[in-house]
Parts: sequence; C-alpha cells; structure tokens
Amino acid sequence: MSIATQVAKVRRCWLLVLTLGTCSLVGANRQAAAADTQAPSIAGTYEIWICRGLCASADSSNVLVKGHVVLFDKTLDRSTVSRLDSSYSPSAPGARPNACYALTRMSQRGYHGYAGLSPFGITDWRYLDSLVTLELFRSPDAGYGVTVKPTPNGLFGEGDSWNAVEAASGQPDNQIIVARRIGEADVRRCEAWASRKR
Repeated sequence: MSIATQVAKVRRCWLLVLTLGTCSLVGANRQAAAADTQAPSIAGTYEIWICRGLCASADSSNVLVKGHVVLFDKTLDRSTVSRLDSSYSPSAPGARPNACYALTRMSQRGYHGYAGLSPFGITDWRYLDSLVTLELFRSPDAGYGVTVKPTPNGLFGEGDSWNAVEAASGQPDNQIIVARRIGEADVRRCEAWASRKR
C-alpha cells in the first residue's frame, strides 16, 4: 500500500474519531502495544521541516514550518503533561501522551495551515503498519496530522491540515515532512521549549 493511500486512510480515520469517537485503524490496545513494543528504536529527538514540495535543508525557501519533535518510547506521566501542556487532549481514544514538539512558522511563505499555530505542545505518536502517525496541532474540530515512514536518518512522509469541512470534501493540502534524528529522547528538551512558550 502506498504512503498516499495510507495517509488517506488515516485522514478518514481522524474524521471518524472526531465525529464518532472511534476508528478501527486507531484501536487503543493495538496502538498502545505498538508504540511500546514494536518500534522502540523510533524514539528520539528530531529536527523537523514541513515543506511545500521537497526540501533539502532547514534553509530551503519552501520550508513552511520548522522545529523539533521528541518521540518517547514510554508514556509521559500525568504530572509532567499537566506541567508542560495543560491543554493536551488525546488524538484518539486510548492514545497516551508520549511526544512533544516545538514549531516555528516561517514568515512570508504563504502558508495558512495549522502546523505551527501552537508553538509548543504535548502530543501522542503511534507506530502501525510500518508508519508513524502523530498530530502537531489539535483543536476540537481541526488538526494537523503527520504520517511518516522511518528512514535510515529519520522520518519522511506527508502532513496536512484538516477540519470537519475539508475532511468531508476530500480536499487535502499535503506538505512533505522531513525529520532528521539528532539525538536521544530527552524530556528536558520539552521542558525548555515549554518554558519559552510562557
């Protein structure tokens, strides 16, 4: 199955979660087990670029949003989550907070999507069917979803903004996601980014 097909399935699933609160693609037990046992090597700190088309570096003119993501192989404890991001809400029933991000929108690039609207956040990631999925923005009726494949140097795939209207119309606005692994997962990075947000 191609990445585009898998992204489309995940996008439809997010709409079902949003409207019905459930979707078999993101079953809670399967997700939890997958995140903790199938993909521990994915955990780490990544430099991330959200691009209009391919981008070779963070300085490329088609980088729309850039920043960092930390993916943990364990769930963050409740006190850490409430201290760092009291607005965190799971992306799906049963999802557990196991990641943080810090993003900066590049000015004058004509980007109107949701990535980077929140400069810092706690989120959750899952590994399922050889793909990593996570959200880099979430509100009650909209979000920015990422679906990437592990590569030798990091993660590569697609991301897009969604809301109930766009998801129903099937009009995605996809960006290319490039994430380069730069180190181990370290909650101190999340703490530093959260303190800058205040």
